[in-house]
Amino acid sequence: MADAATRRVRGGREVRRDGVTEKRNKFPRSDEDGSPLLLDPALRDPLNHLRLVLPLCTYKGLTAQGEACTEVFGLNDRGVLVEGRRTAYGTAKQSVELWRIATDRGQHSKAAEVVRVAWNRPLADVLAAMFHQSEHPAAELLFDGEEETLDLLCDPALREGFLSHA
Repeated sequence: MADAATRRVRGGREVRRDGVTEKRNKFPRSDEDGSPLLLDPALRDPLNHLRLVLPLCTYKGLTAQGEACTEVFGLNDRGVLVEGRRTAYGTAKQSVELWRIATDRGQHSKAAEVVRVAWNRPLADVLAAMFHQSEHPAAELLFDGEEETLDLLCDPALREGFLSHA
């Protein structure tokens, strides 16, 4: 039951007064076999269940598990998360561009530092999603208007430089 002073119930979900859905004690299970729907990233790769829609920086559930995670964790409902992913997306694009510039100039230690910083930033999942989606058969549509970024992400040397440190 929601606390009337601090929460209200909307569509059966507990929502804070600022509109953010809380996970609280929600552990959805499959109607088919009763298995848990929330992903354990140590057991299942979230990229197989969730797609980060670039450049909107919102998640789309690809499976029942992905949809449950999106809803329960409020991945698209919390503006701070979406805005953080937008910032991370811009930073990740700059990182691949800086890597290319440093590499072209023969500044390999600087390029390695760009990679280290990129993977150690908050929301590095955005960078991982960019590399993952650059290999998708519909990559040109996923990166519509961002052809330069897609070209960089598909460059074998850049992929090796970034993904060998992921």
